[in-house]
Parts: sequence; structure tokens; C-alpha cells
Amino acid sequence: ILKMMNRRYSFDEYLGRVEKIRRAIPGVAITTDIIAGFPGETGDDHKATISALKEIEFDGIFAFKFSPRPMTRAAGMEGHLSEGVKSGRLSEILGLQDAITEARNKTLEATTQEVLVEGPGESGPERVTGRTRTNKIVNFSSTGNITPGMLLQVKILKGLRHSLEGTTITIKTGNVER
Repeated sequence: ILKMMNRRYSFDEYLGRVEKIRRAIPGVAITTDIIAGFPGETGDDHKATISALKEIEFDGIFAFKFSPRPMTRAAGMEGHLSEGVKSGRLSEILGLQDAITEARNKTLEATTQEVLVEGPGESGPERVTGRTRTNKIVNFSSTGNITPGMLLQVKILKGLRHSLEGTTITIKTGNVER
């Protein structure tokens, strides 16, 4: 399927690169894009995708069903799958990834993360939303004058499926902590 998608690497080469990056940069977050139901994808090909998700354990994925785009080579390929098959495969991929992402987020519980403030949270004036250096969404409690663009040290209390919950430890303004 990778070759049919005009990718110039094998799964083993891709896996080797992921492992090399993780050795070189501990704590790095790795994401990927996945197309479910590319023309000609067999049940075994789909199982290989599931196996790859389990082996690599991405922090997150962007996944969608194949949809033919006019004037592309893939649009004219044989072996297009039914919407039902594509939807089923996409659901399986997303369900597995949700479990993986939640498990990876839980490993951050009780750690301190530097968070870039994006703005107020949705659940009240004492809640703030931001992102870690690895682009994980963090919703946290904070007192004081917190504004977008500030860097905060946030203790992660809970890892959830799509975000982290935490509380502010320190606020950095320039080179000063308070």
C-alpha cells in the first residue's frame, strides 16, 4: 500500500526512523497521518496498520477514510472499498489510537511540564488552557494574572484521552519566576 501511495519507504525504514528519533530525543511526541481504505487495501493490509499502531504507539494521529480526489492517480485505481468497509476500518484505527494516546498521557501524571498559555479555559475564570512543548493540550487551574503567551510550570494531575489536567506551580515572566 505504501508503494501504491507513492511513498518511497518501507514500514521497517519508517520504524527505524521513529526508534532513532526516540533514542535521540527522549520524551519526543510523534504523530502521523493514516488513510483507511486506500484502493486495493486488503484485510491483511489493515491488520498490518493496526499492528504498526500497537508497535509504534504514536502520541496522536490524523486519520481519515480514503476519498478519491479528481485528477489523481488514486481516483482511477481499481479496488475501491465500500464506505462501510472504510468506516469500519477507520473506527477501529481511531479506537485503538484513543487507547494508546490516553495511556501515553497517563505516563505524564505527577510530572511537571512547561506549558505555553493559549487562553482561558471553558469551565470558569480560574481555568486556563495551554500546550506542552510536545503539543499536548493542558487544562489547568491557576490564580493570578495569566495571559496568553506566558510560560508556566504545570504539575500534571491527570492524563486523559485527548488532554491533560493540571495545576500551576510557577509562572515565568522573562527570566523571573513567581
